[in-house]
Amino acid sequence: MAHLVREPTLAPRTPVAGPSPSYRLMSNIAELFETAVGLQRSGQWQQAAEAFRHLLAIDPRHAPAMHGLGLLALSARDFPRAVAHLQQAVEWEPARAEFLAPLAEAHRHLGQIAEAIACYVKAIALQPGYAEAHCNLGTLYQTQGNLSAAAESYRRAIALPGIQPLAHHNLAIVLQLQGDLDGAVAHFTEAARLNPGAIESRLALGYVLKAQGKHAAARAFFEQAVDERPDSAAAHGGLGYTLQSEGRFREAANHYQQAVQLAPGSAVAHYNLGTALRNLDRLSAALARFQECLRLDPAHVRAWIGTAGVQLELGRPDEATSAARRAVDLAPA
Repeated sequence: MAHLVREPTLAPRTPVAGPSPSYRLMSNIAELFETAVGLQRSGQWQQAAEAFRHLLAIDPRHAPAMHGLGLLALSARDFPRAVAHLQQAVEWEPARAEFLAPLAEAHRHLGQIAEAIACYVKAIALQPGYAEAHCNLGTLYQTQGNLSAAAESYRRAIALPGIQPLAHHNLAIVLQLQGDLDGAVAHFTEAARLNPGAIESRLALGYVLKAQGKHAAARAFFEQAVDERPDSAAAHGGLGYTLQSEGRFREAANHYQQAVQLAPGSAVAHYNLGTALRNLDRLSAALARFQECLRLDPAHVRAWIGTAGVQLELGRPDEATSAARRAVDLAPA
């Protein structure tokens, strides 16, 4: 899936106790604001919020302080409060593009995609070179299923400095969805070239090459990824997928097992291992993997189908019928 470029809000952390704040003695607006921002960055969220409020008591229309309260709410995942504060800051200073991006993020978390898109459109109108806004706008268009608009936004982001690897990666995903596999290969390749330390684009490239029937090339990408990142469940999963499609079920099962050990909470990893074990006629072990997949994701249709098949092969027609009915109930119309 596409990746959203996130604004520099603080990752959720447990607020840290700090010394008795001296900001209450401050009357200099700029100094007080810098103190509040410093408290925010150090994880002292409660003190930061108090400092921003103290500043607003001195200057009731201080937009950066209101914006700071919105960022704190966004970091705390209090999205309705974040929207209220961030929207107020935008109303006070509507010409600041950087105020609109966190507001868009808060709307996105609330499922208000149209409002989030409107924020990014305004931000880009104010600052056409805002690469992150173009990329995030593309992600939102993609969420709506508007792939043409998403591709155009990603292309605009690519033309700007700053986040080309991510924009190339996201554009490749859209092109893949549109059936342009050659275009997807080109942009996944460029994303991997620009950011060689990350394997995600190379893994995606492996899957596209596999879809093009270039099995040896795909396997080479996955093998390289496993060599470079033996701790990556995704790399082992990709290599397992390629080996299984070549009928090398035992090797595939070994890599799927590695993926399960590295990501025990991944329903997909358990499902994949189940399919390989079933191909090896290890039916009881396969059933256990399908059941674990369903424990993690009860709506996993293919795992229900796999369960039905294994139960039938084990001579349990009633259980097989029950699982098959469940698969039919869950399958999209």
